[in-house]
Parts: sequence; structure tokens; C-alpha cells
Amino acid sequence: MRKKLFVTIIQYGKGLFDLAESTFFIRLLIFFYRLPVLLGKICQGQGLLKSMKPKLLILKTDPSLPDIEGDWLDECEIKTTMELSHHKILPLLMTEKPQVLIVNTDGSSLKTLSLCSKIRRYFEGSILVIAPHNNTEYKKALLDCGADDFLTAPVTGQIMTDRIKHFSMKTNVSKVAIPPDNQKPNLQIGNILLDKTKRVVSIDNREINLTASEFDLLWLLASNKNRIVSRESLYQVLLKTEYDGLDRCIDNRISRLKRKLQDNSINPQLIKSVRSEGYILVEE
Repeated sequence: MRKKLFVTIIQYGKGLFDLAESTFFIRLLIFFYRLPVLLGKICQGQGLLKSMKPKLLILKTDPSLPDIEGDWLDECEIKTTMELSHHKILPLLMTEKPQVLIVNTDGSSLKTLSLCSKIRRYFEGSILVIAPHNNTEYKKALLDCGADDFLTAPVTGQIMTDRIKHFSMKTNVSKVAIPPDNQKPNLQIGNILLDKTKRVVSIDNREINLTASEFDLLWLLASNKNRIVSRESLYQVLLKTEYDGLDRCIDNRISRLKRKLQDNSINPQLIKSVRSEGYILVEE
């Protein structure tokens, strides 16, 4: 009886061992079967981490200028070019798709002004200009040509980090659309005609030279004429980012737009600021 019991226990133990061995073998097969999927997810995760880095294109307008340096560069994907022809830069922008174009200039080049103006017509990202001295008139001219910000070199790492983080957020926030009053290709506001197909604005049949961002701003306001468009909405639709309560990008565009439309800045008749609300385009 004891012998029979002992044999039963041995057989039972062997069965458990065989089961454990077969379970281990099955799990091993499952592991190797799932290995490509796991490796794919790991690679995808690495790609995601890489894509989370802000993508920058640095344009150096003069070989004698010092290179932009700093630890913050390690946190970005960077490509540098010295091409000064917009015919060559625009394809590069389309290929690289940077979030921010950093223009490293001497602070007086008229070629840089012309370049910024031409790039802004087609480039939806941010343009940050860095120059060795703070020339007020040159800074104003750059902003009029479509630059989003101007910094005086040398720039501290923290300032650059904050600027790049702010600008790169513009492409990471979903666009919030405002239903327009008019979906037609043309809008007429008084003596101002907006042609969305050609992206042209004219006053009394005289064409006004607007950048792409200025046209988008005017079209959005004109589509919602006689209605207040909040700053939050303007930032979400035009800049694809949230309004932080401090940024002046839209305000600068409004000022340039008023000047080009010959709207009196002291007593505006067309585009008016509504305190703590936003802007309204008035058609009387």
C-alpha cells in the first residue's frame, strides 16, 4: 500500500514537472512570437520621444557671426543653413518642417528683412531673430516683415529654452475653428475686398501687401465682422496655441495690419480693441 502510494506521488510529481516544463516552453514560444511587436513598440516610443523635441532650423546670414551655443541645443532637433536665397530656403522649410526658424543676423542687413518678408508668406511656424545689438528701428522693421520675436545676443540658455518651448507649443495644440459668417471666396468690407482664392487684399482696387499671417488674421476678423473675436480664439485658430495672457504676437500683427490698412491707431474705425475681450472688425 505504501509502495503504491509512493509510486502515485512520484508519478504525480513527474506530471507536475512535465506540466511546468511544457508551460515554460509555451510561454517561451509566446515571448518570441510577441518579440517583434515589443521591439516595434520600443522603437515607436523612441521615435515619439525624438518627435517631442522641438525642431529648429538655424539660418546664419553671415559666416563671421558667432555660432549660437548653449546646453538648450541638446534638447532640440537642429539643422543649420547659410542659404540666403528664399528660393532655396523655402524647399528646405517644406522638407524639414521646423517649428521655429532662428535667423542669426548682424542686426542691420536689409537682405534679412527681405528674406523674412518672403518666408513669412509661406512659412506657418515661428520666426525668431537673434542679433548682436538691439537696434530699435531694425527690430521694428523685422516685426513688420513677419518675425515673431527679436532677441539680443548673447542669449542666456533659460531665455532660449522658454522661447523655444513657447513657440513649439503652437504646433502641439489642436486647432479650434470659429464658424465664419461667410464661406464665399470673397469678402467685401466697405472699400476693402478680400480674395481668399488669390489671398489678396485691395482697397479701392489698390492691392495691399500683406503677409500670409496678416491675411489670415484679417480674414478671420472679417468673417466675424461686428462680433468680438477673443484673444484666446485668435491664438487657437491662428497660432495653434493657448493664450498665456502675456504674449504680444497677435497684438503686433494687429498693429501692422492697421498700419497697412491705414486705420487710425489712435481712433481706429475698422479694427477695434475691446478691453479684456479681444478684437472686433466693424462694418458701419
